[in-house]
Amino acid sequence: MTRLLAGKGTRDAMCAGIGGDQASKGAHAVFMRAPVASRDAASCPGAAARMANHDDVALAWLGQTAEPGLVRTAGASEAISCPKLARVWSEVFTTRDRATYVSLETAMKDAVGRCPKDLDGALAVALAGDADSQALAVSGMTPTDTNKATFPRACAVIGDVARGTTTPPIKARAAEIAARCKQ
Repeated sequence: MTRLLAGKGTRDAMCAGIGGDQASKGAHAVFMRAPVASRDAASCPGAAARMANHDDVALAWLGQTAEPGLVRTAGASEAISCPKLARVWSEVFTTRDRATYVSLETAMKDAVGRCPKDLDGALAVALAGDADSQALAVSGMTPTDTNKATFPRACAVIGDVARGTTTPPIKARAAEIAARCKQ
């Protein structure tokens, strides 16, 4: 399997098969251990999302160490349920190196755009965390789409970010979001 994933001519078909409902956890493990270049075919990001939807080990991998492009596809894809996507982001916020957060901003926006209510808890935890977590969470929230009904937990803590010690652009965006939360 590793050799077939590595081959440019066979990679797409392998990813499609590994992401299928009949694929074994062993096949998932091979996919997750493979070098990044072995996951660059068109069907590979969707395979990662489908794996994470059915396999808790794959879900943890997606949140903890998978390439940002795979996380982004999961956020934008119907292949993973919103509750599972929220678990992916909980993993991101609790385990990933903060230096990777910049590369996850688009993925965060996509995930929040698709599953806002489900991501409310993960956002609230991030907003109560360090400046890097706050910045990533704030980048995922759109001020015009933010309201207390959709984000009750995040809205309860976003004002603290606006008054906190993070960067001025993040504070300004947090203040704009906090104002929308009051409406």
